[in-house]
Order: sequence, then structure tokens, then C-alpha cells
Amino acid sequence: MSGGRLGKLRDTRDFIDAVCELGKGNKLVALRCLKKAATEEEMRMPWALSDDRLSEFLESLVELGEDVRAEAVNVADAYGRLHPDKFRQVWNKLREQSGPA
Repeated sequence: MSGGRLGKLRDTRDFIDAVCELGKGNKLVALRCLKKAATEEEMRMPWALSDDRLSEFLESLVELGEDVRAEAVNVADAYGRLHPDKFRQVWNKLREQSGPA
């Protein structure tokens, strides 16, 4: 992967900004990467996403179909386990919109 926005990422915020510019298939892959990262120590760092930025990112995926929506719920769950109060509204909303697991 060379050049472009994905070639100069500094942290997860940059990654998510870049992912928001990608198409559906790439968003699905990126969500899976985020899900993995969210279970690792790096996602506990102080620069974790703001409520608004995480909400904007996850909610932007809701219209993309069942596969992407399910991955969005998984990512939101992972963040929710690390920051239950901070992200509860976001992942509850996504869970409701995705229907039963």
C-alpha cells in the first residue's frame, strides 16, 4: 500500500478517518482490524476516540448492509467493554439497528 491517506497514518484516529473514505468491502476489512485492535492494549491509550468521532464512524456503517452492520456492532461491543459508560449509547443504538444476533 503506498501513497494516499493510508500511507501516512499516525494513530487510530488517522486510520478511522481514512477508513471513512473507503468503499464497503474495505470498510468491512477495516472493521475487523479495529475489532482486533480493540482487544489489545493500544486501544486503552488516552487518545482513544471521542464519543462524537466513534459515533460518526460506526453510524456511517449502519446503512451499508447486514455484514458491515454486524461488524460495526462487534467493534462497538469491543469499545464498550473498555469504556462502558463512554460508548454505551453508540453500541446500544447499533445493536438495536442490527437486530438479533
